[in-house]
Amino acid sequence: MHEPVGDSTEEVLKVLGEHGIPRSLSKEALPNATRSGKATIFSLVDALTRFSGSIGFAGDRTELDAKISKLLSLAA
Repeated sequence: MHEPVGDSTEEVLKVLGEHGIPRSLSKEALPNATRSGKATIFSLVDALTRFSGSIGFAGDRTELDAKISKLLSLAA
C-alpha cells in the first residue's frame, strides 16, 4: 500500500483509467493523493473516496465507490 502507483502523473492517470476511474476525477484527486510524496494505493483510494462524497446522485456515487474499492486489489 505504500508503494508508488507510478513514476509520473500520466502513469498514475493511466492506471486509474484502466480501473474505470474517470480522468477528470483522477486529475482532481491526484494533488490530494500526492501531498506527502508519490501517489500510493492508499492515498489514491482516500483522495478519490473524499471526492466521490461530493457527487450528488447516490447511484453514481455508489458505482464510483465500487470502482475505487477495486483499486485496493492492486495492493495484494
